[in-house]
Amino acid sequence: MRNVLALTILGLAACGSSEGGRERAPAQVALPLSAWTVRHHPSGAVTHFEGRSERYAGEPVESALTFLTGAREALRLTAPRDQLRAIRSKKDDLGMTHVRFAQVLQGIPVMGAEMMVHFAPDGAVVTVDSTHVANLPTVPVSPALSAAQASAAASSHFRAGRAGTWERTETEVGVPVLVIRAHAAGAGRPAEATLAYHFEVRDDRLDSMARVQYTVDARSGAILEAYDDLETVTATGKGVLGDAKAFQVAPQGSGYVMLDTTRTPAGIRTYTAANSQALPGNPVLAGVLDNGWDIGVVAAPGSAVDAHAHAGLVYDFYKTALARNGIDGSSGAIVSTVHYGTRFNNAFWNGRQMVYGDGDNVVYRGLAGGADVVAHELTHGVTQSESALEYQNQPGALNEALSDIFAAFFEASLSPDPVKNWQVGEAIGVAGPLRDMAHPALVSRLPQPTHMCEFLNITQDNGGVHLNSGIVNNAAYLMVQGGVNDHSKMVVARGLGVAQGLRLWYRVATQYLMATSNFTAAADATRSAARDLGFTEDEMGIIESAWTAVGVVSGSCNDHTPPEEVEKGVTSSSGGGHSAKGDAGPTLASDEPKVATEAPAPAGCSSAPSGRADLAALGFIVPLVAVLAVRRRARRRRAVCLHPDQ
Repeated sequence: MRNVLALTILGLAACGSSEGGRERAPAQVALPLSAWTVRHHPSGAVTHFEGRSERYAGEPVESALTFLTGAREALRLTAPRDQLRAIRSKKDDLGMTHVRFAQVLQGIPVMGAEMMVHFAPDGAVVTVDSTHVANLPTVPVSPALSAAQASAAASSHFRAGRAGTWERTETEVGVPVLVIRAHAAGAGRPAEATLAYHFEVRDDRLDSMARVQYTVDARSGAILEAYDDLETVTATGKGVLGDAKAFQVAPQGSGYVMLDTTRTPAGIRTYTAANSQALPGNPVLAGVLDNGWDIGVVAAPGSAVDAHAHAGLVYDFYKTALARNGIDGSSGAIVSTVHYGTRFNNAFWNGRQMVYGDGDNVVYRGLAGGADVVAHELTHGVTQSESALEYQNQPGALNEALSDIFAAFFEASLSPDPVKNWQVGEAIGVAGPLRDMAHPALVSRLPQPTHMCEFLNITQDNGGVHLNSGIVNNAAYLMVQGGVNDHSKMVVARGLGVAQGLRLWYRVATQYLMATSNFTAAADATRSAARDLGFTEDEMGIIESAWTAVGVVSGSCNDHTPPEEVEKGVTSSSGGGHSAKGDAGPTLASDEPKVATEAPAPAGCSSAPSGRADLAALGFIVPLVAVLAVRRRARRRRAVCLHPDQ
């Protein structure tokens, strides 16, 4: 909810901490501020803080801490220098600086709790985004359980969920790290904090494949959370599509190996699992340069050619269009494995590399044959190195959506097509595309929600990450192309175009999203990124209209109401915008800040899950029950939400 209040932020006359670790009281120096917009989580913690501070000339991390200390009451912080630990400070090509902090409690990181401070080129703070948890109690910081005992507890849990396959699995247990698992305050209960170990258990075998993130209580040994972080796209295939491609290889012995070091020194490397489940497998070799690659295989001949060549093209796209050096931005290796398993109808990013199965040629052709599928999987790696979006619930759906969105931009860079570019896997689908971002619910094999009124509150598929991503996909499509949302029937009269859309979403993905960002945070991020990029009032309105059309923002495409309930007399902070009729919305004249809470789903609509499910045993293929749930929801749409504002 937004209302109007007067806000004074106090700055520090001198920085630093006093003896005993206690911060000095800030000098009573008011910073020059314009109107500040404040959005609160239902727990009371601030999630978005937007305005303009005085200009800072010092080191960015120190300047950010100085600002946060002065603004601590408004941001619901008590001692920022004790509560926050700098993760990184990064200056972008616009001259803005972004400082990212992790929340800590008694020196131990709080899982998923972060804060980002964004500086304008002149040194003024213009935005603070936060997922921090307010008012956490102190906890004993000495674990009763050793790291080895925590690993054993997780291994036992992992094995129990894979009965009958354990003897064939190849697992790797990461190093347990002490963390605080926090729960924000809720109705009638205070915030909670638990000392825990966090680590990963990996299994790269086909019949038990998983990359499970474990959180184990450091005092009792209880499994507090376990979810599969294996990021996937469903597909099938029979082999290469028959198109000729040129690609780079390296001499090896008397022949050649699929290794391209012309783009990144660490190399684009392509392997074959030879229908096993071993990763990365063996390098793909050939005795001659031309027409001797990946032939004579059991199934899907030419998959290695597709995976290798497409990886190079996706690298070129990120480098040319976005000045990004590969997956990690630091010219790291790009590794692909083909011929994984037998008739394997999937592809995935496993946290280290891309993996492609041969498929069964019943539903899909060979996955590596889809250039957009390769772009999708590689983008999961980009997301991992940037926002590290959790792969469950809304953050996971946002993660999936980003991969689809950048796959669409990549495909448009190769061959612009306003229809096919916004479909996923159309080249490899025997019966059609895997997903359609323009019409998410109309894909017969895996229909997706199109609007928040159709949001699926399920535990399968890590909370519906491959299903609910359709809502963000459609918002991105409408922003870029314009069009009509199939549920709300709201019209976005025209789009930003591919070039502006790419600039917008890359900035969102690399500068604003955090590990637990949800759909509302994504809408905030597009507004902030658009403002940074100097978008016009009309372009800002297009963005607002797209989020409105899919129900993440409440209201209509004519008034661009923000994604929260608005108090009478307080108008949108978007500065006006574009509507279906081309008219501009009202502008905000007040100098005072606006305070808001997170948006609930419209009455009568499904809301996002509030908790986290134990998903340790969940496979990465979207289960049939989830598909049926979408179809049932599609049949009763009109009865659930007759109007998007309900």
